[in-house]
Amino acid sequence: MINSEACRVMLAHYGIAYREKAHIFGWASLIAILRGRTPEIPLLYGNGVTIARPRAMAEYFEKNCPPDKRLVPENGLLAA
Repeated sequence: MINSEACRVMLAHYGIAYREKAHIFGWASLIAILRGRTPEIPLLYGNGVTIARPRAMAEYFEKNCPPDKRLVPENGLLAA
């Protein structure tokens, strides 16, 4: 799934350690509901953080990373 791969690349870029759990299509959304209260996958959760989908992960990590690790430029036009 492209969203899962995008999240893997982002987590590697930001240097975030994670453990991916095997999932069966269909059951993954049910597990996401239990863990993150959302059917959206991929889901990153733990240490008080629950984030679903690549865009939300990028937005979260962009706010909390050093400037040299940012993927989204500060320029509004380029960021769009």
